[in-house]
Amino acid sequence: TMYGALSRAELRAGDFVVIPGAGGGLGHLGVQIATSMGFQVIAIDSGDKEDICRDSGARHFFDFRQSGASLVDDVRAAAGGIGAHAVICITGAPSAYDSALAMLRNLGRLVCVGIPPAEYRLQLNPFEVLVRGLRVIGSTVGNSAQMPLLMDLVLQGKVRPHVQVYTFQELRDVMDKLEHGTVAGRAVLRISD
Repeated sequence: TMYGALSRAELRAGDFVVIPGAGGGLGHLGVQIATSMGFQVIAIDSGDKEDICRDSGARHFFDFRQSGASLVDDVRAAAGGIGAHAVICITGAPSAYDSALAMLRNLGRLVCVGIPPAEYRLQLNPFEVLVRGLRVIGSTVGNSAQMPLLMDLVLQGKVRPHVQVYTFQELRDVMDKLEHGTVAGRAVLRISD
């Protein structure tokens, strides 16, 4: 999923990529993949996930809960003052999508991965898209040609999942943590010993 999304963004080494939800299951892997491709990652998540984002290779980290209204300006400043080359929106949070286009520089790309609530609509001004040359791209998964490239990164140790293992009896607690976005990395349920 993340390799495919990053590939669709058509980035070059040194480009800035923003990953909202960077400390979660997909996010921390995306940070590692993006870093291994030579991109400068700007991670966005809650403050309790800063360590996993930094350990995964993020160059910059912003806590969306603390940044508030300055988040877009903070991201643009971190990306050379003109915004990122791409935002890979892996969270379905409407607030992440609402701020994504403003974080982009001219000719930037928004790659939509996370699924927001069904009633959500991305506010998009066609004139701004035309004048700034923005692109909005949908991405669900990678393809079979990308799998060997991703596996090579894993074999080199450049991509390592951070896994928190829970027992099946903890299912309700895990679901609550996932709903509130408090799992750092990937949550795995052990069915039995």
